Amino acid sequence: MLEPDVTVFKTEVKFELPKNAHKQKQVTFSHVVPIDYADEITDVLAKDIENKNLKVQRVSGPSFKIAELPSVNLTDYLWYEIDITEAAQSALNAKETIVTLELTEYFKRRRAPYPRRITLKDK
Repeated sequence: MLEPDVTVFKTEVKFELPKNAHKQKQVTFSHVVPIDYADEITDVLAKDIENKNLKVQRVSGPSFKIAELPSVNLTDYLWYEIDITEAAQSALNAKETIVTLELTEYFKRRRAPYPRRITLKDK
């Protein structure tokens, strides 16, 4: 059972595969969390549509170029790379171009005061 000061966020992501996904040896999805939550985030987990756990790895930045995002801003985020190669292969075999992921983020003491209750007594 989770401790009362742990907040869980679950998100369903529909990721459109790149056009060259069938040629790639590895297909990854980049997930970002603002650096403001670096002290609160404890874990990021990912599952595919078949409820299989996917490999999630913390990385220093994206594995691709982002023209709109200057390199100065790359440090404003925590970057996670999720290996979706098997899920992408399953989708391509079914002639689909979208992979559905479930991301779960665990935070300690986020959006909940600690301690949760403060008792005030009048004299």
